[in-house]
Amino acid sequence: MKAYTQTRGKGSRKILAVTMAILLTLTTVGLILGNTFAAPGDVQVTLQSTSGISGAYTIEAGQTGSLTVVNLNEARSSDTTIATLTHTPGMLGNITITGVKAGITTIAYGNRLGVVAAARYQITDSNNISAYILKNGGEVHLHKPGDTAQSPVEVTAGTNNIQWRSLNQAVASVDEGTGAITAVTKGAAIVLGQFIDKWGVDRDVHILVEVGVRLSDNDLAELIDLINKGKEILEKDPNLYTDESLGALDDAVNKGEGVVNKDNPSEEEIKDAIDDLKDAIKNLVEKEESALILGKDGNYYRPLHRPKNVYEIVDQDGKGKQPPEYVYNTGEPGDGNDIPAVTDGNGNFYIEEPENIWTPITDDGDLDEDNKIWGGADGEPGGGDDQDVTEFEDGYWVHMGQNVWRKYSDSNPKGPLGPLTGGGPDGNPATDPVTDIYDHTANDGKYYVGPLGPDEDGNEYYYGDPASGGNGTLDSTADGAEKDDVKYYRNEDGTMTTTKPVKPIVDEPTGTDDGRLLNPADTGDTVDWLEIARNGEYSLIIRTDFININGNSYGVPGMQGPPYGGNNDYIGSIPQESINDWFNGYGLGDNLDADARLREHTSSSNAFNILGTSCRDNGGLTSGFSKPSGQIQSYGNDIAFALSFGEAANFLSREYATTTSGGLYEASSTLAANNFNKLTSHGLMYSIWLRSPGVSDGTAAAISDTVGRVFQNNINTGALLYPALWVHNSIFK
Repeated sequence: MKAYTQTRGKGSRKILAVTMAILLTLTTVGLILGNTFAAPGDVQVTLQSTSGISGAYTIEAGQTGSLTVVNLNEARSSDTTIATLTHTPGMLGNITITGVKAGITTIAYGNRLGVVAAARYQITDSNNISAYILKNGGEVHLHKPGDTAQSPVEVTAGTNNIQWRSLNQAVASVDEGTGAITAVTKGAAIVLGQFIDKWGVDRDVHILVEVGVRLSDNDLAELIDLINKGKEILEKDPNLYTDESLGALDDAVNKGEGVVNKDNPSEEEIKDAIDDLKDAIKNLVEKEESALILGKDGNYYRPLHRPKNVYEIVDQDGKGKQPPEYVYNTGEPGDGNDIPAVTDGNGNFYIEEPENIWTPITDDGDLDEDNKIWGGADGEPGGGDDQDVTEFEDGYWVHMGQNVWRKYSDSNPKGPLGPLTGGGPDGNPATDPVTDIYDHTANDGKYYVGPLGPDEDGNEYYYGDPASGGNGTLDSTADGAEKDDVKYYRNEDGTMTTTKPVKPIVDEPTGTDDGRLLNPADTGDTVDWLEIARNGEYSLIIRTDFININGNSYGVPGMQGPPYGGNNDYIGSIPQESINDWFNGYGLGDNLDADARLREHTSSSNAFNILGTSCRDNGGLTSGFSKPSGQIQSYGNDIAFALSFGEAANFLSREYATTTSGGLYEASSTLAANNFNKLTSHGLMYSIWLRSPGVSDGTAAAISDTVGRVFQNNINTGALLYPALWVHNSIFK
């Protein structure tokens, strides 16, 4: 079921009645675009003038053209709403034509001898539509009332001047200007778009909207198909059937169209119309008894005429077998080349080769190799479980829709078929089969590649066609999304979403040996930052160079102490003042600007709310793990505070503090996940790492002489300050 572009009469806004039956007929021959045809799927429509004129002059609306005429006397425009003119009579008279709006006008002019001539002018308006893309062939499927979809028409040239309206507002409504469609109730509707194109031609675009049904999977589709078959028979000339039987068929066709065009036909009405059409086709009577043919094998045959080359096996009195038996032969029946033929009960005939693969016979008696079907588990065509089948390099594949296939097996011709397999970007499951395919059709009518993963965040994921506006096929492979496919995640309720699940925050972060680097363009700082730990959607990052706390020795590592205040506490210390000055964008040298991206992504830390936290110089190595508790703008004088021993030992340095006797506190190799000292060139062991603020304004006060001091207890030795911040990992994108 596809949409098509239609031209309307000049100056007329009369809407041509379009039934779904006509739409299905159009689908059988291709998508009609003016005088051209296009394949289903996304279609580029380039509109052309339908005037049929040649040699016409063309000018743009608002521009001018001119004619020079010998002995010009008079000139007029046939339609001054399209083009106006001025003229100057004379030996070499001049006519100036000004385009007003898109359309065609005739400029008639005469000379002083009374000779009249004419010139055709095509006025174009490039502000109007000259080309557009019809997404998914103009077919829109909505699952339930209340669902919405954007207009499937995307204008590629000119202004979008399409005016939309629904021909069945009980099923679907449409925004007049944008073309956005809203489902109202279950059923099918046609949405009509009208516009004037670049050439001044009135155009119609018909969009088929399905709400809660797919006509390809519905009895309504069968009714429409039978209506079209009936029309084909009625239109044959000459016609083989009697007027009486054709009249019965005509009545059945009219009844079926009446059901199709109802706002919401019942299942009983649809079934009744289907039965009447089947009976009318079955009961067609030929005008004259066809002459029996005596085959070369001595049996009698009756030609069916429709389709040609199909014969019923009968006796010498013309009486057929029960059930009837048919053969297909392009020569003479009984010559040894007969192939058994079967009917599906709807007037369609097939031959079988190989088993349960059925090739349709056209009315002209040819074999339609491009539209073979698999007969399903019952092994017969027309049984309700038929599927389209295509022969590829390695055999037959049954098409399940959306570029998803199952392999046919000679050893199991009635099934079961092979596993669901994607055709990939080339649509061929034999070249690069795509597995695994997730069947989600019971929920949203779609297939997906997957489940895949887990990804770097531990999530399973899938690839699939977009929820709306897609090409209707699964193009991806397990290696990535292809064409217009997108990445999906499966929610706990079974629904599919493109939103990545939130990774939970845990009590103990995970250190990383191969942390990501953020350059100044990523942070707004002047040096790189290194990722040293992760937790949920957050990362602990550390500056790869110290900040300056000694104004007299700017940038000199050995002259950056002393690190403490008078009582060896962080509160009121030089490190606290320095880090706050740096983070707030004032102080010395390498300040962090007020609009730095680090501010937007910095998160609070609740390390002091975790059991076992310790910041004393003799604290245990397993204490002090912090985790982010929200994304905030940094504030006040509590911008950052010293990391605990546990954090330093686990994430930053193997040698992290001096003892009172001058020895070293050294972390075990298993705990020291990232030796940050290796990334510095200053050769100083004594460093103070400062992390982002806690969950309240008073968090920094938790580091006092009763809770703990910062990392080395020799207050007379200089120390370098390295800010360490929890940031949301979107800073890496």
